[in-house]
Parts: sequence; structure tokens; C-alpha cells
Amino acid sequence: MTDFYGPFNGSVFYPPTLFEAKPTDAVRDPLKVVYIGRIIPEKRIEDLVAIVERTRAVTGLDIAFHIAGRLDQTPSYGRKLDRMAKERNWLRFVGALYGEEKVRFLTSGSYAIHAERDEAFGISIAEYLSSGLIPIVPDEGGTPEIVDSPELAYHTDDDAVATLSRLLTDAAFRDRQRRHCEHRVPLFTRDAYLKRQHELLEKILA
Repeated sequence: MTDFYGPFNGSVFYPPTLFEAKPTDAVRDPLKVVYIGRIIPEKRIEDLVAIVERTRAVTGLDIAFHIAGRLDQTPSYGRKLDRMAKERNWLRFVGALYGEEKVRFLTSGSYAIHAERDEAFGISIAEYLSSGLIPIVPDEGGTPEIVDSPELAYHTDDDAVATLSRLLTDAAFRDRQRRHCEHRVPLFTRDAYLKRQHELLEKILA
């Protein structure tokens, strides 16, 4: 932007997530990966399924992958994914979830995974953090800025398999990433958003 427009005063102004969960009260499945969001081709759900499937093969662990969202947003794509789930007893589509159902879903797993590479922000990633999940995200777009851990950002699907496998089998790595994710949560709260907004307005008015 500075190459195009020249020098200017600017700052990244992240939106907040109003989603709140009580992750400390959750009974988590240590082998459960989740995804929540729109189920459309751009979200690369098939790639996510392949990543979990390969991680199951690499680790030998009975990993479950549960996906929340409407399968009918792109009917032909939804039917294809539904067929995939019927062929895999560890893959489940749970439909659209809201309110307490959404909270229970997000706090039932231990990890989340994302694949779209051109997200401007990715509000679901902030919700994953708020839910106490450890998200694995591509190294492009806005999602790696939210997670802010190069060790949780992948370039290729092979990298994603390696990261998920390590989280599942390396307790020290897992605990370190969980603590890091917990420290990121306050940055995307409503109060933090309002504080940044007031600070920015005060600078402008000054």
C-alpha cells in the first residue's frame, strides 16, 4: 500500500468477535477437530477432510472431524460432501448451529482447521480462539494475523498434516500453542475493539 499510495499514517484495525464461550467448563474430546462456517467450494472443505484423513493415517489415532454449517448453500457441493461423510464414520456434518448449540459445538473439540487463503479477516478464527481451540490456518490472508503463530500457519497441505500430527502427539508443543492462543483472545474482544476505536478517534481529533 505504501508503494502505491506513498507514506501515510495507518494502523490495522481488527473487528471484534461478540462470541463468548466458557472454555474452562468444557469437556473436550482430545481427538476432535472442528470447522464452522459457510460450506461452499471457496472454503476448500474437501482439502480439510483430506488433511484430517492423512493425519489419521500418519498418527494411527482415531481423529474425528465435525463440520458445522449448511450443506444446502451450494446444493451440488453439499451433496458431494454428504457422500464423503457417508463413506467415513469419523466425518460428520452437524448442520447450522446458533447460540448455546454453537458454544457446545466449539467447546467440544480441541483443534480447528481452516483452508480458505483469501480471507480478509476470518471471524471464525477469532471464535476458535475464544472457544479454547487451537486453530491451524493457511499462511495467507488475514487468518495467520489472528493466530500470530508461524507454527500454526501452513503453506501446503503436507505442512497442515505435520502440524496437526505434532499437536496430537507432542504434549509440550500442544501446551505451548494453547497458551499462546489464550493470550490472543483478549485482542479480539468487544472491549479491546472499543478501546482501539477511542484511541484512534482521539488521534484523529487531536
